[in-house]
Amino acid sequence: MRRVDLFGRDDLMWSGKSVSEPSGPFFPTSPNLEMMGEDAGAAIYLQCHQRHSSVGGGFSSVSFGVEPEDEKVMNCFGTLVGGEYRDLDYNIAQFLNMIGRTIIVEGYFVYEFQVGRDKSTGKLVEMDFSPVSAPDDKAFVCGRHVVQLLSRVVAREYDCSRIRRLNPSDTFIFQAPKRWRRNLHRARSALRLFDAMEHRAMEEMGKAMRSRSHSYSGYDHAANVTMVARETAPLGWTGRGMFHGYGTDCQLFERQIRWNEFCIDLRDSMIRELERAVEKIAEILKCNCRLTVEERKEYTLEDVRKKLREGKTSTVKLVKLLF
Repeated sequence: MRRVDLFGRDDLMWSGKSVSEPSGPFFPTSPNLEMMGEDAGAAIYLQCHQRHSSVGGGFSSVSFGVEPEDEKVMNCFGTLVGGEYRDLDYNIAQFLNMIGRTIIVEGYFVYEFQVGRDKSTGKLVEMDFSPVSAPDDKAFVCGRHVVQLLSRVVAREYDCSRIRRLNPSDTFIFQAPKRWRRNLHRARSALRLFDAMEHRAMEEMGKAMRSRSHSYSGYDHAANVTMVARETAPLGWTGRGMFHGYGTDCQLFERQIRWNEFCIDLRDSMIRELERAVEKIAEILKCNCRLTVEERKEYTLEDVRKKLREGKTSTVKLVKLLF
């Protein structure tokens, strides 16, 4: 048996014929990582849009407003969160859903705030929020500083350097809170490697079947699911049933509690950046507006954890409390 060392431990296991880890870049897409992003985005959406949904969020749901109400601020804010200002809760929920998925998969998402003024009068003409992390333009984040690496095509079109340092006061960086970043990075790496290994194993199996040979390496799927379960445990992601049979029901409920805590912290960190965005808009328009956030709780996740550990609450009731 050969073991591929991951994160300094023997995590990925192949049995039978010795094989090496996949050469070259990871499999370009990671279905399981995208699935984790979708789960986080959906959880955050339900927490921000409760009055339009009948499930989720009893442990934490939020609603939004702009005080005092100002039509110009709301219209400008609407361009950031998507579409015209109609239903603020809905717009923000959709926006945080999209940003949350991107943070899980890519690590962060950066918006740049740009102001257009008339050169002769100095009058404000337009305001625009544009994503920096475009497919061909890479952004690198260090603290609150962002450096953008432009594509050769864009640099040639605008006759500028490919390296562009953005003004920290004009950038809005959406990323996971510090306490979760290392664990999120480990989970992201593990899922990408897991999907790459699964892809390679399927290719090898197909080749062996076509050639009617018995040289298939014997990929150990169960061992690698165990590795993914271990590396995603600090975040609490349940894998949409992938980990059933790899732990007790109590452990899976503990994971779900931890996952909800992670999603709430991720949601709150993104909301803080939105508050900065509204402050920036109000500053440019010279008005005193702010984003208000009202959180409602029927119970806390600690209450659910206590019920779980006491062992007196039925599984059906625990499911209702957590989903």
